[in-house]
Amino acid sequence: MTPELFDQARRWVELGIAVIPVRYREKQPDGRVLPGGQWARFQKELPTEKDLRRWFCYGFRNLGVVCGWNNLVVLDFESVDGWLTWKTRAGFESYSVITRRGVHTYLFSESGEVPNVHRRGEIDIQGPGRYVLGAGSVHPTGAVYMALDEAVAICRVGSVYDVLPEARQWEQEAREAATAAALSSGPGLGVITPVGAGVEADPWAAAERGGEDLITTIKRRFRLLSFFPDAEKTDNSGRWWVARCPFHDDHNPSFWIDAARNLGGCYAGCGTNIDVINFVARRQGISNRAAIEYLRGLL
Repeated sequence: MTPELFDQARRWVELGIAVIPVRYREKQPDGRVLPGGQWARFQKELPTEKDLRRWFCYGFRNLGVVCGWNNLVVLDFESVDGWLTWKTRAGFESYSVITRRGVHTYLFSESGEVPNVHRRGEIDIQGPGRYVLGAGSVHPTGAVYMALDEAVAICRVGSVYDVLPEARQWEQEAREAATAAALSSGPGLGVITPVGAGVEADPWAAAERGGEDLITTIKRRFRLLSFFPDAEKTDNSGRWWVARCPFHDDHNPSFWIDAARNLGGCYAGCGTNIDVINFVARRQGISNRAAIEYLRGLL
């Protein structure tokens, strides 16, 4: 039994924030005890007391805190020094958890705005659609996640940009880099249909009726591999690659890319057979329909 983790889980749910079971000393959800093996329902539904007892009172597991609930955002600093620099500048305390190498600082964003930021070696911002390991969890290395001070509450801020203003510039740089990479993804991708040249006003509706020309064009024009400049080749043919997964706290590359099929997935359980539309939608926190519109604008 793990009563401490159960108590942690219950406190989160009492705050109106969902938690999920994560495999012990791992970072992927424990599909063995999740309904249907998936954790997505708990982005919209709080677990019950019965769920918590089944997950955390028997055996060993880690605790995943689901971001997005009540506009919960976690600043994931990859070093203690980086966190201390930010904390000194910010000038306030908020509930924080020591991780293997850095610190998770929890915030409630009143505006609900969540920057799409991944700064390798510096900081990730974890918002809706993501989760972080909570206090009491055990990292694969054996390091235990520990709250710095259980008595410190989660601070409410107007916006993440208020306490991390450089995030706006980081977002812009990321968008420009992704666009440049996609547009320079190399020859042999087929003819691109110009914007407005017979393109349906609602591309999703066109796709649903079988008008797949735009969808096919997008998938041919934008290569998933282009969004991973640090990807490493894992075979001599150049078909298979691996990179750090942008959908979880990934210190060891776990996102595979099949360049031949233009698909990817995460060994840690963040999804499989992800195409470029799915990827952009999840990374930007938008719908597939909105991702199609976004990519169409880049053609």
